[in-house]
Parts: sequence; structure tokens; C-alpha cells
Amino acid sequence: MTTSPLTFILTVVLLTFLITRIQTGFQNKRQSLSKPEPKEIAVLPYWIPWFGHVIPFATRFQSFLADASKSTKDGVFHLILAGTVHNIVIPPSVVKPILLQKSTIISSNDFIFRVMESVFGDQGSVRKADPAFIFGTAHQVLYKLNREPFVSNAAASTVRVVQERISNLVSFSHSWVDQSNWERVANITIDPSGTSAVASFFPLIRYFVGDIACGILTGQDFMTNNPNVLLDLFTLDASFNKLLVGLPWWFPGMAPAYAARSRLAQAVREHQEALYAVWEDRDPGSGWSDMSDVSNVMVERAQVWRSIRAEPDLSSPSDLSVLWALNINANQIVFWALWHIFQDPTLCSEIRAEIAPHATLSSIHSDLPIKEAPKLTINLDALLHKCPLLKAAYLETLRLEAHSTSYKAVTESFTVTESAEDAALDGKSQPQTYKFKKGSYICIPHGVHQMDGRYWKDPKSFNPRRFFVSVDKSTDKKDESDDDDDDKKEGLPAERTALDMGTMKVFGGGQTMCKGRNFAEREVLTFLAAVLVSWDVEPADGTGRWTDPGRLWGSATFVPRRDVRVRMKRREV
Repeated sequence: MTTSPLTFILTVVLLTFLITRIQTGFQNKRQSLSKPEPKEIAVLPYWIPWFGHVIPFATRFQSFLADASKSTKDGVFHLILAGTVHNIVIPPSVVKPILLQKSTIISSNDFIFRVMESVFGDQGSVRKADPAFIFGTAHQVLYKLNREPFVSNAAASTVRVVQERISNLVSFSHSWVDQSNWERVANITIDPSGTSAVASFFPLIRYFVGDIACGILTGQDFMTNNPNVLLDLFTLDASFNKLLVGLPWWFPGMAPAYAARSRLAQAVREHQEALYAVWEDRDPGSGWSDMSDVSNVMVERAQVWRSIRAEPDLSSPSDLSVLWALNINANQIVFWALWHIFQDPTLCSEIRAEIAPHATLSSIHSDLPIKEAPKLTINLDALLHKCPLLKAAYLETLRLEAHSTSYKAVTESFTVTESAEDAALDGKSQPQTYKFKKGSYICIPHGVHQMDGRYWKDPKSFNPRRFFVSVDKSTDKKDESDDDDDDKKEGLPAERTALDMGTMKVFGGGQTMCKGRNFAEREVLTFLAAVLVSWDVEPADGTGRWTDPGRLWGSATFVPRRDVRVRMKRREV
């Protein structure tokens, strides 16, 4: 009896897969039962040599890692991805010291190079540039996104523009020409009475927030000259993971992302050249009549590039990454927070009552026959310091909808010991010490921890009060959220409510912690207060039931899988 070549090949392949699975499974069991100090991190069993866990890691990232953690009964294990070792780390007591390691021990540089080249179109200029410049001089400017005067100036500008525009979130204009950019993408239909309108809520909010935030960062001329910049940014972001793995432009569905990236790079390049022209007393062109409203961060970035005579191939992709980063989290978080708040009438009423003294509507008296929309006034400082439920809703939205990942390369071997509490949760008799070897990678999927029921009771429910802690003012240590004495002025009791993020590291940590987190908080709270005070929103079908739209995994914060149609009506004074 003869065996066909195809049958022979298939038999060999299947035997190879089976042997690989048995071998890695035995190795995992042996390592789990032994108790060396420090522990050799166990490998999750796999079937395919070299490729290892590539397919489940790429196709069902979070659920795969959550299931793997349960099956290994350990929050630290390693995967094989295309021949490389990737240590998955979930327990918060192990995550925290890793994020605080020095850059000489762990590094994000390789991942940054990959993102810059694959996603933002850098042709190797960043990798070839002096590391002291790229990760020193140029990168240091971004720290100002989280510091003064940028935070105060940008927040004040956000409040001013939101106050001016919130009444026209839906303008009730029938003509497409008279509508704003955010209305045009929201497929708005106006009720015959002219008092309410139906809109697609996600694009409406996403573009409204983005239009204001981008204008504050780059100046209004940039937005006027590039009316489709947000569409291009979101098109690029929708293909972020596909670009990251290197899919070429001719791959089905990839051409729009490549075209959007090209237009964005050109827009950023023209913006930089206009700034250079102004500084050199040259005519920047008719489209750049006023560059005075460009943020100090982008101005200083341009000054840094100019100081070394950087080629556009280096500076444009780098600044494009900043523009992208501004629009991938806050825009979506505002939508999700509103979606969660509006579907809970009790919570919505409580938050509206809390912010009522600090975000107010007032009538505008006019002799015009058409009644003007009420004027909004926001006290951002009070929203930050006197509205714990609003801030807690923001944190809870981050926990549920912003599932970020920290990625590091291990450049020097080191060890970390977990806490007794984390060890007990995994059923261990004593804390374990883990060794992370030089040449491997560390992947921290923050979303897995954020949905772990052992740390967060009923993790799928939206419960802002889970972040509440009672603080005694007589013993409370002052922090960045308590920098005034207004509590005493308002006669609040000695026991008051404070917020604690607990073990959540949604912004990452250490030197790579999100640079814009302080502005993002102010930005989100401003938009939330403005919409809640100015608009009534309910499901468009009139049932009052908010249907979960599902989630699409993106580069950072989830986007809804299905359209969310809502009926909107301006609130009266």
C-alpha cells in the first residue's frame, strides 16, 4: 500500500503540531509545579512551531489573554509570536514596578520605531536620527502637553469654544451648506416642528470634539485649509492594526488608509512650512493669515525641527503622530460617557444636579423674531474639584471603554515580586518572583485587568461610585486635585468624597505615561457638562431603551460597532 505525497506531508504537519502542543504543555506544567526563585515564566502551550500564538493574539487579543490567565492560574506567562518571547503581565503588583523601570532596563524605542514607520509613514528617518535628539530634545516638548501653561491655556480655549458652539451641536439647518462639519457626518433629519432632530450620535460627538481639539492644537487656519483632516485621521486610525502588521497599500481595503496618511502628512508639512515662513518674515501664503493661535506645544516642536534643519520626512510623520494621538481617545470617551449616562435616568439627574451650579444656561434677550439659544457658562475649576460623580463617570468610562496596552523591550534582565494579595487571588501559597530576560518583550494588556471581577465587582456594569473613597479632611494629604480651600468656604462636612483610581493604569506609567492626560480630563469634563446641560438626548425609536451597539477593537478606545441614532432637543432655561 502506497501513501500519496500529500497525505505524507499532512501527516508530518499534524504530528509536528501535536508534538509541539504536548511538549509546550508539559513544559508549562513542569514550570508551574516547580518553585525556583526567581521563577522561569511559563510558556502558554501552543500548536504551531515558531508562529506560536500569533493567530489568537491577533484575532481575539483581550479575550484570549484573559482566558490564558485563567487556564494557567497565573497572571504572568509568556507567548511565542513569530519566534520571539512576549511576556504577558496582568497582576497590578507586577505591572506597577515594571512601568517604573529605568529606560536602560526596558525600552519602548523598538515599538515606537515600528509605529512611526508602519503607521505614520516614516521612511526610517526617526530610527536613523540621533536618539538623544528624538527621545530627548524633541520628545521633551511633548511633556508640556501635561504641564503649564499648555494645560491651562488649552483648557481655557476649550471652554471658550465649547460655550460658543454647544448650542449648534445640532443647528437645525436644513441646508447641508449651512451645517457644520460634525453635522454633515451625522446624517441628521429635522423634525417638522423644528424642535428636535435625529442624528447618529457617535460621529456627531466624535467630530464635534475633534474639530475643537484640533483647532486648539494647530490653530484655526489649519482646520480651514484641511476641512477633511478628521475624516482622514479616523480613516488612518481604523486601519492602525493592519498598518502595524505591515499590510501593503494594494491589500484589499488598505488603499483609503494610505491615501489618508499621504494627505495628512502633506497637511502637517504645509503647517510647519507656514510657521517657518512667519518666523523668517516671509509670506506664508493666503491660507495662513493668522498663526497666533497655534498651541505652544506645536510651535516649540516646529522650533526644534527648525533648529536642526530637519527634513520633512522626519518632522511631518512625527507631528502627525501627535495630531493622531489627540483624537483617538477623548473623542470616543466623550461619546461613551454620554451613552452610559443618558441610559441611566437616575444617574443623569444626579450628575446634572451636581454640575448645575458650575455649568449654567442663561437666556439671551434679543429684538430678533427668532429666539436665540441659551448661553452656556462653564466653571471648569469647579467641575474638576466639586463634581466627584462627573469625574467618577469619566473614570468608569475609561475602565470600560479604554483598553490600552503597554509594550516594552527588555534590554537588561530583571526580577519583580508580586504582592501577597495578588498571589492569593491566583491561589498561590506565597508571592512569586518573576524573571524577565534580556531580549524578550513585555506586553501589559490593561483592559484585561480592568475587566477582572476579582478586582472590580460586577466589572461589566457602569458604576462610577466604585471609585469613591471617604476622606477625612483633617488627615487627607493634598494632591493635584485638591489645590484650593473652597471646601471650607462652602461649609462642606469634615468627611467628604474623593476618588481613587485604585489599580487601574489606563494611562500607562513611568516615562511613557500618556502625556496629555491632564488636558484630556479637562477636555472630557468640559464636553460632558456642556452636552448634559444643553441637550436632552434619547433613543430615536422613542422606546427609551438604549441598545448596546457593540464594540470594535481599535488602536486605543473602542468605537461602536453599530450606529446609535438619537433624538436631540435643546434644553431651555
